[in-house]
Amino acid sequence: MFIDNQIAKIQANKFRFSYFEEMDKHLLTFEKSLLSNDIDIIWINNKSKLIDAVSEMMTKANYNKICYASKTITEEIKNEKKLFQHISAEDFLSDSDFPEFLFLDADYGIVDSGEIVLLDNPLQKKINQVNHLVLFLSIDKLLLKSAKLDTILYLANYNKEKTNFPTNILLISSAFNKIENKQFGINNQDLFDSKKVEITLFLYDFNVTNLLKDETLRNVLYCIDCGKCKTVCPVYAVKPSFSPIELLKYNAKLNLKNRNTLAYTTLCGNCNDVCPVLIPFTSLLQSQMKEINTNLYKEVSLNKAKIYTKRSRLNKLNNKFRRNLYCRRYFGSNKKLYNYFNAQKSQFYNVSKHVEEQ
Repeated sequence: MFIDNQIAKIQANKFRFSYFEEMDKHLLTFEKSLLSNDIDIIWINNKSKLIDAVSEMMTKANYNKICYASKTITEEIKNEKKLFQHISAEDFLSDSDFPEFLFLDADYGIVDSGEIVLLDNPLQKKINQVNHLVLFLSIDKLLLKSAKLDTILYLANYNKEKTNFPTNILLISSAFNKIENKQFGINNQDLFDSKKVEITLFLYDFNVTNLLKDETLRNVLYCIDCGKCKTVCPVYAVKPSFSPIELLKYNAKLNLKNRNTLAYTTLCGNCNDVCPVLIPFTSLLQSQMKEINTNLYKEVSLNKAKIYTKRSRLNKLNNKFRRNLYCRRYFGSNKKLYNYFNAQKSQFYNVSKHVEEQ
């Protein structure tokens, strides 16, 4: 248990930095370790190639029995009803039906030990009951050493009220056997046959390399998917199109058609306060506004940035008239946000004050 959360945050930031500084080298080390232990690796850099690769794995032309419990390319897989016969996770867990392929998302990879980490997935206990286990892992979710996993899990799950650490951590470092009973209903060990479960890990790069090339935005890759920035974001509470981290990863510079989404950030700094790996959200959002260089940035966002840098002083001056005036000026065209901010009482300019300093 960490006594000082800030020290833990600094440590996490440093070892995330260390991984990305030599990411190519660490990925090759990870790949070499897994291949030596009979785990196949497939590198993917876009979703269409991933869909093709998954389809090519199927052993039959039609109706391959799969249990697809991954959040990666979910809709594309579900829409393919001829190639796949879908077995639900519920049916598999209750032994009502058994798939040939099981698809799961891995949570992390450990470079030095060559381990794939799965956290609290109910289907973990079923991995030795399929012919083929298929895992998906983004290349930004690797840690250099297994000892770093404790720090990450602590920071991702700690909060004031309750700390929900994973209770079921599965580490996969090599191929294992599927146990099959030769005679139905017989439990004698001599009557069991074993067959190796084929394991394939898809290491995918969906924009990670592009973000890594950007000296400013690369900080967002430190994200450990804790979701804390989402829970304290006043904009996400009423307009859940993008969380702060998603706005930076997928929407700002990388998708200029949606650049106006930046108009709705308040630059309140709540996400900065709670981020367990010290991602500087506010400065990154400001840099994206500047790089896009629209009238929106010049006329609205820059002024807004100036205002929110002085939010502690403005909180002391906060009153109904000032709040209403501010809301009309900056959120008059967005009724939901206007109503939200106008309804706030104390600490109008930074709603994270009721959240424990992480």
